Parts: sequence; structure tokens; C-alpha cells
Amino acid sequence: MKKQKFHYAWVIMIACALTQIGSLGAIVYPMGIFYLPVAENLGVGVGSVALSQTILALVQAFSLPYAGKILAKKKINVVMSIAGVGFAIGMALLSFYTQIWQWYITTAIMGFCAAFLCFIPTPILINNWFDKKSGLALGIATATGSLGGAVITTIGGKFIAQNGLQSGFYLLAVISAIFVIIPSLFLIRFRPEDKGLAAYGAEEAAVEAAATPDVAPRALPGISLEQAKGSTSLKLMLLGAALYSTTAVYPSHLVPIGTSLGFVEKAALISALSMIGSVLLKIIIGAIKDKSGPVKTTVIVGFICVAIFVLMNFAGISFGLMAVLGLLAGIGPATVGMIPAWMTAVGFGSKDYSRIISRLTMAYSLTMGIYSALVGYIFDWTGSYNVAFIITAVCAFLGITFFRSSVSAKNNLMLQAKNEPTAEA
Repeated sequence: MKKQKFHYAWVIMIACALTQIGSLGAIVYPMGIFYLPVAENLGVGVGSVALSQTILALVQAFSLPYAGKILAKKKINVVMSIAGVGFAIGMALLSFYTQIWQWYITTAIMGFCAAFLCFIPTPILINNWFDKKSGLALGIATATGSLGGAVITTIGGKFIAQNGLQSGFYLLAVISAIFVIIPSLFLIRFRPEDKGLAAYGAEEAAVEAAATPDVAPRALPGISLEQAKGSTSLKLMLLGAALYSTTAVYPSHLVPIGTSLGFVEKAALISALSMIGSVLLKIIIGAIKDKSGPVKTTVIVGFICVAIFVLMNFAGISFGLMAVLGLLAGIGPATVGMIPAWMTAVGFGSKDYSRIISRLTMAYSLTMGIYSALVGYIFDWTGSYNVAFIITAVCAFLGITFFRSSVSAKNNLMLQAKNEPTAEA
């Protein structure tokens, strides 16, 4: 059989990357550039505006199970396109409002649409289309959203300064619509079979399986969700995921943080640096994890986070220090999903991985939504972000401590369980 030179799976990866730019990169990540001007226009505090993103995040989190079922049953390209239309229209409508409650209603609807765009479709599609190199494909697709967010945040901040707040909403709405709807409608297909293809790498996998026909398949090793429920290990992981997620809410706050410190014209650049840092740190931390292991890497990352948020209290000394800390602050968004994934694998194995990790994802998603608004309110109440920085440093330390304890010899169910030996020929 003639080997295909270019597989359509890579088109799927590109389409996923574009939709990540259109959803996360164009709307979710740059939202911080609107906080201060919207708060001034509506006559409310920054915390009240940030609360709209909490509402978006909470509605999105609770809609994820429903979205997963719909995406699997209906035509994914049509569902994503409809969600993309709703997401973009919602962004444009925000420019007209004169009351904060109008923001809350619209961002709730946007949160429902986001459940079909931001976090679920890309992993599903990459998993369906790639038997080989799925990690590389998923990494590229998700990192692109952060890069897009960095560029759009910088452009959006300058565009608003030159053309006004309302034009800024329109610009991001149009970018979102283009990057979500076009690739969704014309490029995305749910499975390779929809185009008469096999997944990328499927032929190699079939050859490997044929080479060892007498080896019986082995059940995935690990702990079931039923066994994990109620365990000390899972409780500690849930606490760790919730507390550590406080480090990941700052990209949307870095613009008002920079402005409050006097770096008004360069505030959007600080937010962009954080997004760039998130992409770079994913690669660096991934390499450290491969060398040092997930547990040791988690501890290293935790102490770096604590140091960053302690030093944030002195960021007003110079723009150079603020820029470096802004870049390093990307470590929270970069690892908020990685560390729970590592700990789940270490503590519970592969048997019920998807069901267990979904619980940790819910824990950190909900906490991020709540804490993002709390950070805004702390600024309103104190006139500074310093209290929030200290709280975050403490939460990071406790979160990493709970993660480490969850996989200790005393609590690790994988170490205590005995798996059946592999069948031999």
C-alpha cells in the first residue's frame, strides 16, 4: 500500500488551533483590557466587571458534561459553528450595555457557548484523529490559543486607545467569528472515517499489533473511580487542584495590575508577556518533568509560584521587574491543567483516568471562576493587588503540599494495589 505523504489529521490540528485562537485567544484571554474602561463607563468597581468572567467560567464548567454528550452525538462542526456565532454576538453586545446586570446575563450565555468551544472539542478531535503524535498535536493546538491571545491582547489594547471601547468589542467579536466558524464548518470532521480515512499512525499501530498476535490484551492498570471515591488521595488532589488554580487567574488581571502600578501605556504588553510565558513554560516544564518525574517537578513549580507572587508585591519598583514577573506569571495558566493530570496518573493510573481527571478539572475550573472575581474585589476594597498576591502565594504552597501528600506512600492507592500480571504467549 502506498504511504500517504500528508494526512488530513494535520488539517484537523490546524483547525483546532484556529478555533483556540477564536475562542480563548480572541475573547477569554484579552478580556482584562476591558476591565478598567468598562468599570469607569458603568460606574462600578473592577470586581463587579471581573464577576462577569466568573459567571462565564461557572456556567461553562457546569455545561461541560452536557456539551460533551452533544458534541459526540451531533455533527461537531455544526455545533461548534453555532456556538461560535453565539460567542461572537455576545462579545459584540457587551459594547452596548449601560448596566452591569446586562453583562452578567450575556456572559452567562457566552459561558454556555464556550463549553462547546474552549476545552472539550480539541482533545476529542486530536484523540480521534491521531494514533501517533497525539501529544505533539494537542500541545501545538492548545499553545496556539495562548500565542493568539498574546498578539490579540496587545493589538486590542492599542486599538481601544485609538478607536474607542466599542470598536474594541467589535474587533474581537469579528476575529472570534472568523477563527471559529470558518475552520469549524469547512475543515473539522469528527472522525477519520467521516472522510474515508484511518487515524494518523493507525497503520503503524496495526503492524505492531500484528507482530505480537499471541499476546493477550491487558486491562488498563489503575484504580477505578468507585475505589477512588472517598479516598484521602482524591480528597487531597481536589483540594490541591482548587488551591493551586488561584495562580492561573492573573492573565486577565495583569492589565489593571500594570495600570495600578503606573505602567499605563505598557499594561497590555505585560498581559501579552504572561501568555507568551505560558507557552514557553509549558515546553520547559514538560522537559523538566520528563527528566525529574511528575512529583518532583510539581514541587519545583509550586515553589517557583510562591516566589513569583511574593515578589509581585515589589513589582512597582520598575517596569523591567514587572515585565519579568508578568512573563513568569504564565507558569500558573501553563500548569493548572498539567499538574492535576500528572497527579491523577501517579495516584490512580489509567483505568478510570478520564472520569477522575474530570472531577479535578471541575474543581480547578470552579475555583478559578470564583477567585478571579475575588481578586478584582480585593483591589476595589484595598486599592492594591498586594493582598491578593499574598493569598495566592499561600494557596500555591498549600496546593502543592496537598498534591505531594496525595501521592505519598501512605495515601497512594496505586502503590497499595496489586495489578494482574501481563499475559504471556
